[in-house]
Amino acid sequence: MLAALLVAGVVAGGSLAYFLTRGGQGPSRVVTHVRTVTTQGRITTVEKPVTITTGPSPSPGSELSGAALNDAGYAKMQAGDFAGALPLLERAVEKLQSTGALTEAYASYNLAYTRFQLGNCDGVLDLLDRAESIEGQKAAIDRLRKQAQEEC
Repeated sequence: MLAALLVAGVVAGGSLAYFLTRGGQGPSRVVTHVRTVTTQGRITTVEKPVTITTGPSPSPGSELSGAALNDAGYAKMQAGDFAGALPLLERAVEKLQSTGALTEAYASYNLAYTRFQLGNCDGVLDLLDRAESIEGQKAAIDRLRKQAQEEC
């Protein structure tokens, strides 16, 4: 049984490594997110160009699990590659939707954080609500919610 678990771990790790390091990235496009910020009566507009890289569609059967997609997205977040993390986390949240698993909470928070970092407030508060409904109240969720309510 231990050997089977070890083999499964190696296969999952190898798949994740392949997914993270494979070439063949698709074309890039620059998207400008515009955010209007009001600070003590002053209204300013902030434009932030973001490069989004799209990759080729995965072949059937090679799709990663929601948890693996979340892990891959989180790794890109840690490296500061929020644009690269975005499609992974969107797919992770889609796959984990309504499971009620702790991984769904993590993926929801990670997607909310990534969107916010990219200047996109779409669905951020809903994602934080979902994460909190599964995981319970967390300081990180509260901090991001406060920032999103102030800046979105």
